[in-house]
Amino acid sequence: MKKIMSSPVIVGKIDDSISHIANLMKQYNIGFIPIARNNKIVGVITDRDLVVKALSNHVDSNTTIENYITHNVISIEWNQSIDVLLKTMETYQIKRILITEENKVIGIIAFSDLLNHIHANSLCSTLKKIEENQYFSTEENLEIDSFYL
Repeated sequence: MKKIMSSPVIVGKIDDSISHIANLMKQYNIGFIPIARNNKIVGVITDRDLVVKALSNHVDSNTTIENYITHNVISIEWNQSIDVLLKTMETYQIKRILITEENKVIGIIAFSDLLNHIHANSLCSTLKKIEENQYFSTEENLEIDSFYL
């Protein structure tokens, strides 16, 4: 896992503003930041969280991120197998996961980090299960009668 994970981890603070977190994501070209309170991880925030939970609701960019983070933090120990990692991502329908060593965050593995490290069939199967019915409960009819330029 240590060969695959991104490290060091960029960590935000619970009282950081939406604007500050967005700037960290831009500066480091990342879309996922663990959030700490008193040096303890209390949640995570993604670029999608910023858009869906805050910006789409016209929240002021100086507002703290506390109400927009995901509190259910999923992590695995660095010495777990790739199969355990994939199963965990599948179970929780997540594409990024914190990697820990003795309860300390030492890295992050994103689904995209795995592309060069494991067999494509395993990745495809896991991704299908992560995306499966995540947002839509009914199938939409997306047929197009005409296409105009």
